[in-house]
Amino acid sequence: MDDRVLWRIAQSCHKLEYLNIVFRTKINEYSICGIIYSSPKFQHLDITFCEITDITIKEIASSCLNLKYLDLKGCESISKETVDQLVLLNSNNHIEIFGI
Repeated sequence: MDDRVLWRIAQSCHKLEYLNIVFRTKINEYSICGIIYSSPKFQHLDITFCEITDITIKEIASSCLNLKYLDLKGCESISKETVDQLVLLNSNNHIEIFGI
């Protein structure tokens, strides 16, 4: 899977609730943010070892209000402060966050 495939999914599947793109190093952060923005019903995101930064976490915080599970193992460019803000912004939901 690469950016083109992910963009096609984002454009045609606006009701996605589950996404697992573990170890997808050919997918850039811009594409990941695009699919997150296009599918606000996400409940489960596994982006283990994807090369993302705080930008993606901020997009998740503002777009994924139903999020219950987030796996960030191996995402070394994310600050703990940004993840803490994600939890605060989604305080109505219990979010299981792994990897940070």
